[in-house]
Amino acid sequence: MTAPTTPVPAPAPAPRPGPAPLPDPGAARPSLWRHGDFLKLWTGQTVSQCGTYVTQLALPFVALTAFDASAAQVGTLTAVQFLPVLLLTVFAGRWVDRRRRRPLLVGADLVRAVALAAVPLAWWADGLSLGLLCTVAFAVGCCNALFDVAYLSYLPSLVDRRDLVAANSKLQGSYAVAQVGGPGLGGLLIRFAGAPLALLIDVASYLVSAVTLLLIRTREDAPARPRSDEDGGLWRQLGAGFTFILREPALRLLTFKGAWFNLCEQALLTVFLVYAVRELGLGAGALGTCIGLGSLGAVLGTVLARRAGRALGVARVLVGSMALGCAAPAVILLPDGSDPVSLALITGAFAVFSIGFTVFNVYFVTLRQTVTPPDRLGRVTAAYRTVAFGTFPLGAWAGGALAEQAGLHTALVVVCAAFAAGWLLFAASSRVLRPLTVSLD
Repeated sequence: MTAPTTPVPAPAPAPRPGPAPLPDPGAARPSLWRHGDFLKLWTGQTVSQCGTYVTQLALPFVALTAFDASAAQVGTLTAVQFLPVLLLTVFAGRWVDRRRRRPLLVGADLVRAVALAAVPLAWWADGLSLGLLCTVAFAVGCCNALFDVAYLSYLPSLVDRRDLVAANSKLQGSYAVAQVGGPGLGGLLIRFAGAPLALLIDVASYLVSAVTLLLIRTREDAPARPRSDEDGGLWRQLGAGFTFILREPALRLLTFKGAWFNLCEQALLTVFLVYAVRELGLGAGALGTCIGLGSLGAVLGTVLARRAGRALGVARVLVGSMALGCAAPAVILLPDGSDPVSLALITGAFAVFSIGFTVFNVYFVTLRQTVTPPDRLGRVTAAYRTVAFGTFPLGAWAGGALAEQAGLHTALVVVCAAFAAGWLLFAASSRVLRPLTVSLD
C-alpha cells in the first residue's frame, strides 16, 4: 500500500495589473527642477518642437512658392502628413504597450531627421516635386504617430504620479516656447535662406531630441504582460483603448470634443495660411512673427493652468478654456491687410487661442494618464489620438476644398461657426466633468 499523498494546493492566480498605487502623500520627493532625467526630456522636446513649428510653416511655403500650389493642394499636403494618425496610431498603441518606450522614441526621431533631410537635398539636386513633399510628409507623419503615443506613455514611468500636472504643464510650456520661437524663426529662415533649407533646423532638432533621450539614466521597466482578458486576438487587443474611453463618460466627452476642435483648428490653419499670403499680403516673416508672438499665450496658459484649477475646479477650467479657444478664431475675420492694426488683431487672436487650448491640454492629458491603468496607457492614448487627431487630415482637406469652392473668407466664416457650435454642445454636456479631480500639489 502506498502512503496517502498530501494534496498540493493550486497556486494562487497572479494578481491582475491595475492602476499603479498612488505614492504615500507624506513621502518627500524632489522638485522637477532637480529631476535631471525629466529636464533632459523637457529640453529635448522644447528643441524638437521648435523645429516642428518651423516645418509646419516651411513645408506649405515650399509648395506655395516653388509650385504655386492652390489651397486644395496645400490642404492635401497637410492632410497627408496627418493621415498616419488616423491609420496607424491604434497599432502604435498596441506596440507601445508591449515594448520599452525610450528606444521607440529615439528611433522615431532618427527616421524623421532622415526623411526631412531629403527635401533640401532634392531641392539642391533640382529634383523637388509635390509628390516628394507628400512622401516626406507621410513618412514624418508615421513617425509622429508612433512618437506621440510612446512619449505620452513614457512620462508616467519617469516622474512621480503626483507630479503629472506639473510635468505636463512644463511640457506644454515646451510647446508654448516652440510656438513662440518656431514660426518666427521659420519665417526668418524662409525669407533669407528659402523654405527648403529652413527644414534643416527641424532635422537638427530631431537629432538633439534623440541625444537627450539617450542621456536619460532612469531605468524603464519592461512592460507587463497583457491582461488575460485581452489575449483574445489582435482586434480585441486593439479595441481595448477605445472600449476604455467609451466606458468612461468624461474621457468620452473630452475625446470627442478634442476631435471636433482639432478638425476645426486644422481647417482654420490651412485656410488662413493661404488667406494671409494671397488676400492680406503677409510675407513669411510677418506671418511667422504674428503666430509666434500670439503663441506667447501658450506660455501664459502653462502658468495659469494650476492656479485656475485651484480657483475654479477642473470641470470649469475645461469648459472655460475651450470657450477661449473656440471664440478666438472669429477675430481673424477682422483684419483687411498687413497694416499694424491688422497684425495686432491676428496676434491677439492666436494669443487667446493658445491660452485656451494649452490650459485644456494640461488637464486632459493629466486626467487620461491618471485614470488609465499603466498596462493600457499606450492603447488608450492611441485610441484617443486616433479619434481626436485623426480629424486633422479631414480638417485640412475640408478647409482646402471649402476655400476652393466658396472662397477663402467664406471658408473662414464657416470654420469659426463650427468652432462655436462645437463649444455649445460641449458646454451642454459638461455635467459629467464635475466629479473630476487631479492632484494640484
